[in-house]
Amino acid sequence: QIEKFANLDDLGDSNPSEELIEALKDDLNTSLAITHLERQVSSSHGTQLANDLIFLGLETKDTILKKIALRKEARSFVEPFAFEIKRMRDEAKLLETKEEKSAAFAELDELKAKLSAAGFGVQMGAEEVTIKLEADFDISKLETLR
Repeated sequence: QIEKFANLDDLGDSNPSEELIEALKDDLNTSLAITHLERQVSSSHGTQLANDLIFLGLETKDTILKKIALRKEARSFVEPFAFEIKRMRDEAKLLETKEEKSAAFAELDELKAKLSAAGFGVQMGAEEVTIKLEADFDISKLETLR
């Protein structure tokens, strides 16, 4: 999950957090250390979380940077699909017969299902379509969208 944070400015260049050090000094209080890491995820402190994970040996700087690059690539790949989904929806609304609308929306649902299977969440508002990477994102499943 670390790669979902965008604020990784000083990755691997700073020390672990004081809270983590204190938890480990307390007779290796792993429960407290894990609670601290979970709070960092909830508050989106990406750089510090990454540094703590690197310190603990749970991640490496290279691995995190590769995950971030992969997610950026995936986001740029699926960005055009948001426009396509909006276009398909808008065109389907203009169709005259119920059968035509049903077929058009079925095609739209099929595209959304493929995106979902690859680990993308599709959010459709009245005027906007947003595609977000989910925790179960799998780059290998993007091939079904090409």
